[in-house]
Amino acid sequence: MLVTIETGGSLARFCHRGRTGEWNLTAGSTGYFASGTHLYAQQWQWSRARRVELTLDSAELLWPELAEGPHGAAHWSTDIEFHDDALSAVMQRMAREIAAGCPNGALYAQSLSLGVVMHLRQRSTQTHQRERGQLSTASLDRVTDYILAHLGEDLRLDDLAAIAGYSTPQFTRLFRRSTGCSPLQFVQQQRQIQALALLKQTGLSLAMVAEQVGYSSQSHMSVAFARTGAPSPGMVRREARGRTPG
Repeated sequence: MLVTIETGGSLARFCHRGRTGEWNLTAGSTGYFASGTHLYAQQWQWSRARRVELTLDSAELLWPELAEGPHGAAHWSTDIEFHDDALSAVMQRMAREIAAGCPNGALYAQSLSLGVVMHLRQRSTQTHQRERGQLSTASLDRVTDYILAHLGEDLRLDDLAAIAGYSTPQFTRLFRRSTGCSPLQFVQQQRQIQALALLKQTGLSLAMVAEQVGYSSQSHMSVAFARTGAPSPGMVRREARGRTPG
């Protein structure tokens, strides 16, 4: 299990491995608790704390190449408190996505899950091995064609990896090396490009445009546009029709 404190804090005293210790846990504090960890709490006081807890299922989440070897998941040991701002941020994004009803779909969820695993993997070794090279032109073309043909669907990271012929972690790293962005970022870019084209060239309603390119709703499309600093979909439609916002 992973636990990160989003806000507030906690004063804790407990026994672990025969030793008693005290911790003043504050916002940003993160702990990794390996399977079989036993903590005997003597004191645990939360002060307006909001925490995010994530249970790791090795059968579903930790891909074989990450779960094996001297730095694999089976060898990760309990670390009661450490600070990793990037890891904490990913966990908080997962919590917000779930609270919002998962509007960004499977690709976003899988990308966040992989991000958690990769952060833990990098913490477990100082010599993280990376694949050399990039995706072949043929592999990249197959993935790109599939994304564009299924842009309106709930794309999955493991499906894209299978099309390219790699495991999910390998594919993600090689895709970034090949394109300069993650698969999720690429899909988000393509959705916005296609949405802009439909807004300018068709009479489809904003809701229909959002549905055709894979946004969960019209409001989701508006939020995605705002996040990149682009004009709102409504403004794009009005300008395409020769009208200015009034």
